[in-house]
Amino acid sequence: MRVGGTDNIVTDIRLIAATNKNPEQCIKEGTLRADLYYRLNVVSVLLPPLRERREDVTSLTEFFLKRFNRKLGRNICEISQDVLNVLIGYGWPGNVRELENVIERAVVLATEDTIRVSDLPEKLLEADVDTGPVFSGLSYKEAKQQVLNSFSKEFVERLLRVAKGNVTEAAKHSKMDRANFRRLMRKCGVQLHEGQGDSPRQK
Repeated sequence: MRVGGTDNIVTDIRLIAATNKNPEQCIKEGTLRADLYYRLNVVSVLLPPLRERREDVTSLTEFFLKRFNRKLGRNICEISQDVLNVLIGYGWPGNVRELENVIERAVVLATEDTIRVSDLPEKLLEADVDTGPVFSGLSYKEAKQQVLNSFSKEFVERLLRVAKGNVTEAAKHSKMDRANFRRLMRKCGVQLHEGQGDSPRQK
């Protein structure tokens, strides 16, 4: 039925409307017609901005990486943990679309098979970001384990850099035997680039 009309008109469509404003507040302010809103408002889905669901940043980043690998014919295999820390800590005023653009840019500019911090826009690096762990939705036990995992990975990577990729030397610095240090590396997902013993990488 048209607005103001009396005859029903048969249609077969699915209409999806989106807004970044509060529609009910817009009705009060007179910027949105109430009759239009109530015709559209059958099923409402509230999607918080990306800055309020930072736990989604990693999965979205991986999704966009795969998309732009296919689109641009690239084969970028990994995103460094430093990059993920920046992405998770950034405020994303442009929401998911801004993240999508950042990943597309990084895929275009990357000179290795891993996206590095140098592939990110300067504004992300200059922003005041919170690079701490994301605890949203986690229990105390899960959050504690996340912190421990992050510490272990950083600990292993730093020792390997100090030891220039020499696992035996890194194990000595850690006061662990080589076999246990190797197990810790595997648990943390840290490997060494082939032919580049001083460059640990993450799975």
